[in-house]
Amino acid sequence: PITNPKNDHFYYGQLLEIKREDQSYGFMILTPTGKDTDQLKNCVITYYRTPKDAHQLQGISINHVSLANLKLQDFQTRKLIDIFEVNPA
Repeated sequence: PITNPKNDHFYYGQLLEIKREDQSYGFMILTPTGKDTDQLKNCVITYYRTPKDAHQLQGISINHVSLANLKLQDFQTRKLIDIFEVNPA
């Protein structure tokens, strides 16, 4: 399970390093939605960081949308559900 150690259910959770075959793809914070502890499938990504010189973003996509093709303006002007074409349950 993922545990939220802070007293804020929206911005804190557990910091995890994303690795595949010993290659680091950065760090993310997974936060339980509305609880202090929950299963991974019930958590949201509230933070993601990768080194600016890393080329890993070229290999990462969410719902067939490549992160390398997105700009800061996309996140400032569009909703995440529109960027990644997802519909929350």
